[in-house]
Amino acid sequence: VLYHQREVIVEWDEADEGLIPRFLCLVLADHPDLFYVRVESSSFYYGVGYAKICFKYGISEQESRRIGERVRCRVKEFALLARLRGGIDPIEQMRYLYRYFVTQVVYAKEQLNSEDEWELCRIHSAVGVLLEGRAVCDGLARAFMMVLDELGVENRVVRREVQKGA
Repeated sequence: VLYHQREVIVEWDEADEGLIPRFLCLVLADHPDLFYVRVESSSFYYGVGYAKICFKYGISEQESRRIGERVRCRVKEFALLARLRGGIDPIEQMRYLYRYFVTQVVYAKEQLNSEDEWELCRIHSAVGVLLEGRAVCDGLARAFMMVLDELGVENRVVRREVQKGA
């Protein structure tokens, strides 16, 4: 786990400056529990055969652990509700979660331009969905993934870059 490491060294045959940020995005897509890490606030340094990723955090390690525990509790609650409302059928469980998230979570459009790192982490992560009821698309996807993982349903977050002004 990356809990507040200052930096990570990645061995890379060719430290292509475009590949390392994408690599970090893929790692974070598979690990929504790393809600406090944002690619946009990370620095990247390249050398022969390696790249160094330096992280900058908006909250303390103690706070991220405390919030992570609250998120895990909410994930378990949502998984239980999905089992109760959807029965044993995974499709019905997913349908319940989808309906709940779409009707109960507010899209946090006005916060997208915030300069507060922690606010951006929240709306782009499961924290915004599970603890605050406000998030943007990738926050919803990450929360959905965490609950599906808890239910034992194989899943992946599919990510796409959105063109500004499109």
